[in-house]
Amino acid sequence: MKKFLLLLLLAFTALFVFSCASDDEELETIDDGLTDTTPGGNTGEDTDSGTDTTPEPDGNDYNSTDSDKTDSVNDEDNHNDSNDHEQPDTADSTDDTDHHLSDNGDSAPDENHAEMTDEDSVETADEDNEHTPDEDNGNTPDNDNEPVTGLPECSKNSDLPCEDSLTHLIWSEKTASASSWSSAKSYCEGKGEGWRLPTIDDLRTLVLGCDETATGGACGVKEGCLSESPCYSSTYCVSKNCPTRNDGAYSIFGDTCYLWSSSEIDGDSNRAWYLNFKFAAIGSSDKSTSDLAYTRCVKK
Repeated sequence: MKKFLLLLLLAFTALFVFSCASDDEELETIDDGLTDTTPGGNTGEDTDSGTDTTPEPDGNDYNSTDSDKTDSVNDEDNHNDSNDHEQPDTADSTDDTDHHLSDNGDSAPDENHAEMTDEDSVETADEDNEHTPDEDNGNTPDNDNEPVTGLPECSKNSDLPCEDSLTHLIWSEKTASASSWSSAKSYCEGKGEGWRLPTIDDLRTLVLGCDETATGGACGVKEGCLSESPCYSSTYCVSKNCPTRNDGAYSIFGDTCYLWSSSEIDGDSNRAWYLNFKFAAIGSSDKSTSDLAYTRCVKK
């Protein structure tokens, strides 16, 4: 019995010692845990290092784990920094490709560039038109408003023959006396190559100060309309706006006489048109009349 009690006492003693040892280890563990997780409970060394206080689930050393994380973050940052430095190179490569395609003309046309090109093409065409003579506008060397033959400009006091710079017609002197139409025609043709009796249109270019019978005026008598009806009108071909004048104001040359034209009346080969510069009137007469009209010859 005594032995049994002694053994039981020894067992309780051993159990008590074992229990106390376990409690000490548990308290140590608790103390360590409280030190790691309680704010302000870190040592000065831990606070200076600024490490993370969250315990690692795998039980790895705290400082070692934080260092690894820091290194990993730094590596990732360095990797990102490396990518940041490489990004401009990629952009440059893209730009180079675009320029290369543009230079070779393989890329799609740029709309702005196309508009500028169109605008440049339109501006270039305008500049060319400014310097290119228009074949239809009459701006030929024969209509540049200055004599081209070296002859003097036709006027009341000019030497003859002379050139009218507006029409570039060359005019001769007026005959000293009147003659028939046929004689006037023969006279001009006898002056040499190119000389002829002027048409009614030619004579109308000599009219000054009488709009109705000057070139383009309301009087309908002109080449292509030479019949008495409906071309002639006493209202416009003998205008009341152009009264008789003896000072030659209606003529470039200061004429106050009748001048024959080569234009015959349509439907009546015996008559021809004339222009009376005394009152800038257009009329007709029998070709055989020899005491009415004088002669000026023309060529071009």
